[in-house]
Amino acid sequence: MQDTWSEYFSGMVIATSQPEIGPVVSSLTGPVRDQSELTGMLNALLELHLPVLSVQKVEPDA
Repeated sequence: MQDTWSEYFSGMVIATSQPEIGPVVSSLTGPVRDQSELTGMLNALLELHLPVLSVQKVEPDA
């Protein structure tokens, strides 16, 4: 996933990594306002036929 998709996904920071074996993995990081926004993002990924490997809640730095 290219950085140009960041605006499509509410300004999320997109990072990609290439493991030695397997496909490129993209990570989206950023704040999500509520469950509805998260559901919208997950649905958008599904519509693009991009598999979701995991979703993690990360607490903001204090």
